[in-house]
Amino acid sequence: MSLAVGPGEAIGAWAGGAIYDATGSYLGGFGFVVLALGLGATLMWRVRQPAGST
Repeated sequence: MSLAVGPGEAIGAWAGGAIYDATGSYLGGFGFVVLALGLGATLMWRVRQPAGST
């Protein structure tokens, strides 16, 4: 998981700037973050432990 943090931060900063440059507002960037967090939380909630493990 830690391998995804660095590239995620770099891409997030770049994408936020690109969205701001294209729209003149950070609203689209915040909307994208909310959707990404919701998707991540949903996927984590759906993960189940393998049968037989505690």
